[in-house]
Amino acid sequence: MEHYRSYMDRVKVSPEEHRALMDALEGRRTPVRWNTPARWLAAAACAALVCLAALGVWRAYRLPGGDTGPSQTLEEGPHVQSTAGPEATAPDPESTAPITADRDSEYVLSPEDPFDGQPHSSFNIQGVEYGDAPEICASIAYPDGWFEEQLTRAQMVELLAGPGAEDAPWSLYWVGYDITGKAVYDGEGNLWQLWLNGVSRSNEHNGFTLTVRPGDYPLTDMIAPNQTSTDLNGVTVYGSKSGRYGWDDSGEMGYIYEITMMSGDAGLNFEARQLEEEDAALMCTQAANTFAGTKLYLDSLLVYDGEIPDWGSQVLTWEEAMADEKFGAYVPTDVPDGFTFDGAWREWGQNRDYLTLNWSGYYTNLSIDIRDADTWVDFALIDPADREKYDVSLYTIPYGESVPEEYWQEFDNPVFAVEDVTPEVVAARMRYVDDDSGDVDSWRGNFSVYYESENVLVQYNLDGVTPQEAYDLILKQYDTASIAPQKP
Repeated sequence: MEHYRSYMDRVKVSPEEHRALMDALEGRRTPVRWNTPARWLAAAACAALVCLAALGVWRAYRLPGGDTGPSQTLEEGPHVQSTAGPEATAPDPESTAPITADRDSEYVLSPEDPFDGQPHSSFNIQGVEYGDAPEICASIAYPDGWFEEQLTRAQMVELLAGPGAEDAPWSLYWVGYDITGKAVYDGEGNLWQLWLNGVSRSNEHNGFTLTVRPGDYPLTDMIAPNQTSTDLNGVTVYGSKSGRYGWDDSGEMGYIYEITMMSGDAGLNFEARQLEEEDAALMCTQAANTFAGTKLYLDSLLVYDGEIPDWGSQVLTWEEAMADEKFGAYVPTDVPDGFTFDGAWREWGQNRDYLTLNWSGYYTNLSIDIRDADTWVDFALIDPADREKYDVSLYTIPYGESVPEEYWQEFDNPVFAVEDVTPEVVAARMRYVDDDSGDVDSWRGNFSVYYESENVLVQYNLDGVTPQEAYDLILKQYDTASIAPQKP
């Protein structure tokens, strides 16, 4: 598990997904949670090679300017904004998962070799210095009303080589890679950031990510605070060796190098993930030299010229949440004693339509996320008879080592049709935890309920309620039957 864990520490995913994956490896196997304002600060803390923890530390640290690294600050979370696009419902532009690319698609760029594989002299490149530096992992708040658009091959070529170009600059040495891209715009149609992701056709473990931001250095979720700088023809390039990743338990390891720099009026971060360290360093150095001489061209992407999706976000009271026209019927009118209402968040926009609520107790919490099922990832309903896919009592902690791999997806976040939800099914998802250092002993569990007639999915993440109380939250009825209400 060590190498798998190392990869998970380095893969670029949203903070909520990172926390869920790491919880899985520790045995908690908490599923990916949807965003809530109350979880914003917690989402900002994650481990990345060296865990510096906590969003407050990140904000206090702030990257210094000058030769020690580009200055970057993160947008505030929704707890201080009137409206915001939370990161947990944001797209995953930096996913390093292998892609199955259709090279004939207008949305895939597969650079050609202008030399047809024949030997040729390389361009004269300057070396870039890469420093060893720990990284800070932090949340990124997506802009108000964000929406994303997939980039076409023509748009990617123009970005990299300018108007009229027919292919990516050969000096990048991206031949053999399939590249896809997406741009994220704010609610007014202004470009926020864009990403290009390349995956090698010969070995899917080799890849790269180019992040671009108009006018400033990109916001990324993994920042090296003490990057080493190199001057390339008047352009400052910050380079770092960000550590290693492992793709599986076989021990196969790769290297991660990255650069951050300005290219014309655009800031960029380029991260190379390669099984050979020399290849990772060379790919970054080639990119640095190319982008120092060939400026990124963003003009045609700066303003979205299509119809901007309708969007909105609101902080609600409990009463307002219960009165919500679409999701109010799924909001509990009462919760167990000992919990205080923290807040509710309603948001809708491109590929998202949800209401999330939070209550907290003494080191305990309740989280209920209600959303249009069409905006959630594909899911399959679990038959209650298939207990091996969801019953926590069948496995030992850490779940990552005891749950069969073919059940991981279902076990992480089991989804039941509402007609199949019984006290026994709910109890099978709850475990009493009394050995969690620094935390209180409590019942914990998670599951989702699907209402087919309304196409609504409700996810429950519970810490500090008994199995019976968890069942009561769903049906809003309080039976006298009790399922293990006390410590077993």
